[in-house]
Amino acid sequence: MIDPTRVEGLLYKYRADLEERVSAKNKDYLAQATIAARLDTAIQYQFWLAHKDPKPAPFSHQPRGLASQRRHTTRKVVPFTLSEMTSFLQYLAPKTATESWRNWLICYAGFATGARLDEVLSIEASQIAKWDRTTSSQVLTLRRSKGRRTGATGRDVHIPARLKEKLQQYYFDERKSIIAQAKAANCRYAEPPELFINGSKATATSIGAAHKQRRVAEMFSAAQLACGQVRTITQFDPLTARSRESRKAKHTFHHTRHTYVVHAYRYYISAGLSRDQAWMAIKEALGHRRVSTTIELYGAAIADEEIAQRNAQFDLMNEMMRLSGGPHEQ
Repeated sequence: MIDPTRVEGLLYKYRADLEERVSAKNKDYLAQATIAARLDTAIQYQFWLAHKDPKPAPFSHQPRGLASQRRHTTRKVVPFTLSEMTSFLQYLAPKTATESWRNWLICYAGFATGARLDEVLSIEASQIAKWDRTTSSQVLTLRRSKGRRTGATGRDVHIPARLKEKLQQYYFDERKSIIAQAKAANCRYAEPPELFINGSKATATSIGAAHKQRRVAEMFSAAQLACGQVRTITQFDPLTARSRESRKAKHTFHHTRHTYVVHAYRYYISAGLSRDQAWMAIKEALGHRRVSTTIELYGAAIADEEIAQRNAQFDLMNEMMRLSGGPHEQ
């Protein structure tokens, strides 16, 4: 964790030093914008040091040994708890018949399949149109819309019955209604191939357009703040070098993928699969090339959960023995 008092002192001294410096270019004191930019870089560097961020340091001249040490830091897994996931989805669920299911469907797809956000938004309407409406569940092929494997296909995910029902309902009812409104508002409107599109509350020029990741991220954060799922972070003002605490959303959309892994592993183990079989099934669902990648990313979180479950079992046994008058740990 970062120490606000210590960082404030460092930034205050750094700012005082910058205010006394003379630019070698124009032989004048540094501009306030230049001082603020350098202080902002120093703030980022302090956070990088405190949180062991695996991303490259904001300073180009950081110590090489320190940079290599940070590069191999394990990514933190932050799954939703069951109560957080339940309250979050309940908040997104439409309360009236006129409200949209789009946001709920996007988030539920992440929880139910472990798909990345770009994969969910890359689902095409033609895929849903071809589904058999008589079956309870369905297999869906995902593709990447960004990164090194852009456009890659072949990763199949299982779509649960409830999600399948709502996706088809969205396609045949809500989506077609939005497209009709878009065509009426703009004679040049061309229907996008993506399943999820902007709703009727969008502007006249963007109604019916493919829904963007930025909008989903904004919705995701706003919904968490409304549900009280927040975290308090320390921020520093580059102009004053003073710290302040602010409330941010606790999770990002990628944490739905973390949640899927934790719950899928728990389900596979309870169903009688071995640990190796469970990891292989999760690896296939996530689209990793090697199971070692899956274990490296999520193994620590699973181990922590298993330890917590065992401790809870021991506590329950001790409490039962105490109530029954038997021997128990002090």
